[in-house]
Amino acid sequence: KTSFIPFDTFKNCLGKDLESNNFIKYLISIFGKDNTKKLIEHYYISTSKLWSGATVFWQIDIEKTIRTGKIMLYNPITGKRDKTKNNWVHSTLKLPNFNLKQCFFGEHLLIDKSKVVAIVESDKTATIMSYYVPKYIWLSSSGKEGLNADKFKALQGRTVILFPDLTKADAKINCFNLWGKKANEFKSIAHITVSEYLEKIASDAEKAQGLDIADYFIKYNCQ
Repeated sequence: KTSFIPFDTFKNCLGKDLESNNFIKYLISIFGKDNTKKLIEHYYISTSKLWSGATVFWQIDIEKTIRTGKIMLYNPITGKRDKTKNNWVHSTLKLPNFNLKQCFFGEHLLIDKSKVVAIVESDKTATIMSYYVPKYIWLSSSGKEGLNADKFKALQGRTVILFPDLTKADAKINCFNLWGKKANEFKSIAHITVSEYLEKIASDAEKAQGLDIADYFIKYNCQ
């Protein structure tokens, strides 16, 4: 049986200590305060005290129940993630016998049936791309290996575009190839295509950096 975070726990985190949140500081530096406020409200981004400046990306399913929250730490200037700082809300709360079943980050937005769904690897990227291309519902798989049948159940009958990150030459897993296989695996659930946008326009240097679509939009200030 899937476990959930108590709604009051989630609610009590909202709107607190946002001025100390490194990821929010980074968003403000790009988009300004008003646009950042909209992004915070859109995805219910909040702050964790686990590390100074840490961010919570809540996984809220289409039923509006709280699966968990992913806690990460970003550099407020570069927006780069500290890969040594990762944790889960349910772990920090020490909830007994917690059975985590992840959903897409942003899944609560699927209540809007009118939009095409775009899926990226990271919660940060989904948040940023929802500003640049608001005609899509931007979800995150929370990792290149985060596409699975359980998550795709929420996408029944939807039109979906996958936006895999560029893959570094020395990487063990090629995200574009992997997500192509996943698109074929789940084609009976949704109408899925894999975007070749980055693969076609990225330079060798950009591929070597493993850029994602948000990196590209920020770098070239795409509108």
